[in-house]
Amino acid sequence: MIDTFEQLTADALAHDQTFVYEGHFTNHATWDTPKKFKAAGYHVNLTFFGLSDPDLSQLRVTDRVIEGGHFVDRLTIEANFSGNLEMLNIYFPLIDHLTIVDTSEIQHVTLAVLTSGTLVSAIPSIALPAWFKHYLPAIAALIP
Repeated sequence: MIDTFEQLTADALAHDQTFVYEGHFTNHATWDTPKKFKAAGYHVNLTFFGLSDPDLSQLRVTDRVIEGGHFVDRLTIEANFSGNLEMLNIYFPLIDHLTIVDTSEIQHVTLAVLTSGTLVSAIPSIALPAWFKHYLPAIAALIP
C-alpha cells in the first residue's frame, strides 16, 4: 500500500508539478525524495534552519507542547539534530539552492548560501558558530 507522502510525490512527478515539503533528512534514505526530483529535472531548493545544540531544540519542543503541539522525545531530538547536519554535510552538492540559517537567537542569521555546491555568499569563517564548523566541515571549508 502506498502512503500519502509517496502518492503526493508520485503525482507531482507524473504531472510535472512543484512540490514542497518540510522534513528531517537524518539518514541516506531520507534523501531519496530529493534525489528523485533532481533526477526528473527539478531544481532542489533547501532552507536549513540550524540550532546551536539539542538542548535548545528540546526547549523549543517543550514550548510547542505547552502551546498544544506534539511531543518529541529526547533521543529523537538528538538523532534529528546530528543526523540532519551530518547528512547535509554529505548531500549539499545535490541542492541547487541552499540557504543555511542560524535560528539559535531571536534574530536569525543567514550563515551561507550555496548554488549547486558552490559558495555564493557567507558570513566570514571566523564568525561561523561552532555547530556549523563542527557538523558541516565540508561546507565550512568553502567559506573564507
